[in-house]
Amino acid sequence: MHRTTLPNLTSYDAIVVSTSGGKDSVTSLRLVADMARQVGVLDRVLAVHADLGELEHDGTLALVQRQCKALGIPLEVVKYRRFDGVEETILEHVERIGRTPGRGTQFCTSDHKRGPIWRVFRRLGNEALARHDHGGQPAQILDVQGIRAVESDGRKKRNAITRNKNICCQSREVTTWYPIFQWSEKAVWAYIKDKGLETLSTYDRLPRHSCQFCIYAPVWAWVQEAKINPALAAKYAAVEAKIDKLWRVFPETGTKHIVSMAEVITMAEEDVEVKRSDDPKCDWCQAGM
Repeated sequence: MHRTTLPNLTSYDAIVVSTSGGKDSVTSLRLVADMARQVGVLDRVLAVHADLGELEHDGTLALVQRQCKALGIPLEVVKYRRFDGVEETILEHVERIGRTPGRGTQFCTSDHKRGPIWRVFRRLGNEALARHDHGGQPAQILDVQGIRAVESDGRKKRNAITRNKNICCQSREVTTWYPIFQWSEKAVWAYIKDKGLETLSTYDRLPRHSCQFCIYAPVWAWVQEAKINPALAAKYAAVEAKIDKLWRVFPETGTKHIVSMAEVITMAEEDVEVKRSDDPKCDWCQAGM
């Protein structure tokens, strides 16, 4: 039904599925769980969730826990830690360094998601080598992510299976696999319905299950989220004022300037109607196109 490149799951010491709780994550998780069960390696599958705390939509962590429990897959929850070992939220991180994430400096992803997940890869690699004699060969880890090509122009250029050279080393080989890379949004929702998978009501109002106030989200999405979570919006505005820098709210077509969080809050409080648009320049909006 769907074209995809299939790795040999039995050749990996650990199969790590990154999950945000969103539609693409749970689809990939279920797909991999079924495949691993068929070839007798379900015990090698581990789900990992990078917990963003208050920036996540309400109920996200509980949903991820239910999704994993339903599939019989252990879940590891990880968080960003500074070099001194202190855990820190994205807002705290921004306030400390005095700048916000943006294109080319997307530390909200690299530090708060990818970094903590890579800690798991390192540990699993060491554990695999300690358990079995690999004959001098590196431990093999499969990094599974629910990324789809249609989500952005940048993602279209990726390969469904590739060597993750950034985390590979002499003792650890990591292969990244996008099992639903060629799937359409329609196909994902059809699969979710067919398998009876649970998702959050976030999709009733937004096309993406990203963190709240994602830097790639358009103005209309920020205004809507500010109405739902005014307390978090106020925290963003306070940090914005303190560091004297605007959050990267990418403007929709026709908007003359990047809108500040303070302006977003005003629009939310005054119930200003912001036209919803799918700006082709906004990666966040390309989901579902």
